[in-house]
Amino acid sequence: MKPASRPRPDRPHHHPHGPARRPGPPPGIRAARPALARIRHGRPARLALRLTAGLILASLTTHAGAGPAPAAGVITGLVTWLALTARGDLAPPPGR
Repeated sequence: MKPASRPRPDRPHHHPHGPARRPGPPPGIRAARPALARIRHGRPARLALRLTAGLILASLTTHAGAGPAPAAGVITGLVTWLALTARGDLAPPPGR
């Protein structure tokens, strides 16, 4: 049986399992980079204004006391509105 290899003193950067690699960002961050770049190069203030308006309207709807069914309908409408209109505030994807 072969003993476990240890770093050799004459080669300080030797790693027993191959060359040491710098860890990259987690997959979630790597996937979010293009979306964040599209926001940054688009119209971020206008997008933030749309999101703020949606949050205010959703908050008013839930606190109006109309009941859960109308509140759910209005919030669904707000999410649909944001999904359909926010694309205009983003920059085009890279390569276009």
